Amino acid sequence: MIQNNRDFLFIYDATLCNPNGDPDQENKPRMDYDTKTLLVSDVRQKRNIRDFLSSKGYPIFVNTLNDKKVTMDDMFKVIMKKYDVEKADFDIKVETILKNLIDIRMFGSALAVEKVTKAITGPIQISWGYSLHPVDLVKSDSIVTIMNDDNSTFGKMYKAEYAMVAHCGSVNKFAAKKLD
Repeated sequence: MIQNNRDFLFIYDATLCNPNGDPDQENKPRMDYDTKTLLVSDVRQKRNIRDFLSSKGYPIFVNTLNDKKVTMDDMFKVIMKKYDVEKADFDIKVETILKNLIDIRMFGSALAVEKVTKAITGPIQISWGYSLHPVDLVKSDSIVTIMNDDNSTFGKMYKAEYAMVAHCGSVNKFAAKKLD
């Protein structure tokens, strides 16, 4: 149980990689081009955390099934079947999600399933990350295949030469108590 509110700073470095591609910019690393600051969304960082937790065996709600993207409704049905609460009322189903799925307990979710919407505020909130210095991009001279859901295209691979990225975050004990 979380006893106290906390603020945290998460810092990591990225070398010759694309920490968060921008789909509106040929999947180049997200940048503030005026300041040459690299940007990493909170959603990207939460995906990194979810992937890490999944690799450790934790069940994750915001995830793929058999390496395929699925809708929230489909994932919800799979989870309800797994925990044998398919015929339970909606409140029991939400309790099942909160009890068993660590990513929802951590970050919350806006559930829109079974024609019901429920906002769950998780105790852990993460801000956008910013590089602590100007960043140069390295453009590949080679053509690469970019795989999408059901197709692929050709394009250039853009990478950040080096970035030290910082995300601020907080842990809220009151939001955590609401989930118990």
